[in-house]
Amino acid sequence: MCKKEKPDDFITTACAIDLGSNSALILIGREANGQIEVVYEDMRTTRLGEGVSETGKISIKAINRAIDTISTFKEAIKEHSVTEIHCIGTSALRCAENRKQVIDEIEKKTGIGVEVIDEEEEARLSFISATHSLNIEGRCIVLDVGSYSSQLSWGAGTEIEGTLSLPIGCLILRETFTDEEAGYDTYAIESAIKGGIEDSGMKERADTLVLVGGSAVAGASLLLGLSEYSRRIIHGISVGLDEMEDMAVSLALMSEDAIRQRMAFEPERADIIVPGLIVITRFMRVLDYNIARVSWWGLTYGMLVEIL
Repeated sequence: MCKKEKPDDFITTACAIDLGSNSALILIGREANGQIEVVYEDMRTTRLGEGVSETGKISIKAINRAIDTISTFKEAIKEHSVTEIHCIGTSALRCAENRKQVIDEIEKKTGIGVEVIDEEEEARLSFISATHSLNIEGRCIVLDVGSYSSQLSWGAGTEIEGTLSLPIGCLILRETFTDEEAGYDTYAIESAIKGGIEDSGMKERADTLVLVGGSAVAGASLLLGLSEYSRRIIHGISVGLDEMEDMAVSLALMSEDAIRQRMAFEPERADIIVPGLIVITRFMRVLDYNIARVSWWGLTYGMLVEIL
């Protein structure tokens, strides 16, 4: 994904779509005075990765949910006269045995092709997104917790130095690190994270830890008591390890219906918010950070930085 040479008077309105394992996100923007001007954004829950870890395949129902969502996104694409469209797929599509069938069906029904990116590219785009949107100058680690994997990326300023992907996410956590009587095995989670970090060669501590992804944004919204998502309030906010852990414990004691009512901003995430917060807090403990900043923007913003 790279910038293309265009005439001086040509204005690119670009669209970035992230077809993730839990949600699909769209971001439409254009370059304005060296900055990205966002003109449209939306997020829909598709659960594309639902059941992939058990069956190895993306279900017909999940494929249809993705097609319906992208078809809805196309209305915004037309309304904003988009000149360039990029759509990426991540963990669920990487793992699915029927990946080609899914991609072909989506393109056939919507006219939009999907590029499945690898873990390194996913981490790189998260790093670009966080460091550009938050104007980070010092050393930084970016943690993007997804449904089936989590990506770490690190570097100085906007220059990335390394990436790491671990098969630890909010959906897979329920299937791999859970004991029926004791709940989530946090020791096993931390051990898996430590092992991955040691093997990656990441040694130097960074000035800032940035959290990216739906679990981080939802967690920050819960801590603030928001009834609806607010980019203005959430983007760049600092959250503490202790308060995130307390929130996870509090929610774990509640019924799913009660959590759904509390999460009016995204009730569809009610069944995965607790494992999502557990993954975030285990990473924070292993990396030894008591405070982290939250980025509203994820992969789609990084894509627009690359395109524009």
